[in-house]
Amino acid sequence: MSAMFPDSGVPAVDARNTLLDPDTVNCNELWYSTNRCTPRFDPAAANAQLSELINAINCAGIAYDCSKLDNLCTAIKYLVQQGDSWCAALTLGPVDYVGDLDPPLLAYPVDNCCMAVKVIPNVNNNDSPRINLNGLGFKPVLRNDGKPLLRNDWHANIPTILIYCNGAWINASYVESQVTKPLNADLDLWVNNAIGSDDPANDGLSNTVGHALKTFQRAVDIAYGYQAGGHFVNIHIMNGSGPYAGAMTPSYAGPQLRIYGEGINTRLVDSLFCFLVRGPNAATIDNVSVQQNSPVGSGGAITAANGASLIISNIYYQNCNGGCMQASRTGSAAIYACTYYGNCYCCFYLNLGGVIDWTPGQQTVAQPISITTANLFCGGASGGVPASAVPWVGAGNVTGSKYLVSACGAINDQTAGKNWFAGSVAGTTQTNGVYF
Repeated sequence: MSAMFPDSGVPAVDARNTLLDPDTVNCNELWYSTNRCTPRFDPAAANAQLSELINAINCAGIAYDCSKLDNLCTAIKYLVQQGDSWCAALTLGPVDYVGDLDPPLLAYPVDNCCMAVKVIPNVNNNDSPRINLNGLGFKPVLRNDGKPLLRNDWHANIPTILIYCNGAWINASYVESQVTKPLNADLDLWVNNAIGSDDPANDGLSNTVGHALKTFQRAVDIAYGYQAGGHFVNIHIMNGSGPYAGAMTPSYAGPQLRIYGEGINTRLVDSLFCFLVRGPNAATIDNVSVQQNSPVGSGGAITAANGASLIISNIYYQNCNGGCMQASRTGSAAIYACTYYGNCYCCFYLNLGGVIDWTPGQQTVAQPISITTANLFCGGASGGVPASAVPWVGAGNVTGSKYLVSACGAINDQTAGKNWFAGSVAGTTQTNGVYF
């Protein structure tokens, strides 16, 4: 007979307290009492403690066995193993999820204090999901690199482990947006905001309802779910129902992008970048119209930065407050035929080691435009105009300086007149800038 059920005591009916029917084996239901008439301590108090212990053992899914002395230890192991108290099924979604722990979570940990939970989302997530446990308020869910989760990083009815730290839940494992897939052939993605959707069910594989994507950025995000290699991702942007917001690539390596519009009515309009390619990546953008509403001089509507390379052709530039096209921070751009319809800070913006090369593609100014700084603004960067570059069409429509080269920048103009850039005012150099 083990310690919790001794051989002697009062009948169970006389002294039992909170546990009316304990789950036991090999036991007589006898309860502690040193003296039935004048006990030296309160049997009810002792029995209450016994009840709590028996309850803990039964909650673990096992019966108290009077032939053993390790019942509680075994029960604790089972309770930890089962983990029911740190598991929550999530509802609502796909951005804001709610769930409950049992027993209820009393408060989120203070900053720099961690706890872990298992959650089971009911639906695939959208970008930047949050969860609210036991009504304590929504907290963001981040990847284990500290960035917000992206669409479909969670899958319906698939459990995941989260760790709470510094006011956010961190997904303990890698998620889909962190694991790229090989690309075994060129991939075509279709964007059409008239019929498309960024719902996870839309894959972008055709220009049809149920497949087409709604936003340019969603197509870029899907493209960068694939590994860098010898194949292209072709993004086709349809005229759709109106303008599209811009898009940018991640800084990590991905497949080469080729972006195709349908002409001047395929409009990219953004408050900063209509298209930005970054990092060790390469892209081509062709046959779209861009308009940039950023602060003056803040950067090009189409930009290659941080070592990226970009081919720009058949672009229709509307008003561009920050500049039409830019190469920055060792990014490089090759410029083919483009047409200008609106005022701009500059047509070409080179800085911080950026490189631009002008091909024989025709530059056309379709109507009078005003340039704030210079047609070419170059600071601490370089570029070359080949001898084969053809003269600008509509050069007389440009009001403003031809070029400004500064901060040790260098432009090599190999054309016959050595003054290729269109403008109404002669170009200038300053602070060791060179135009030759």
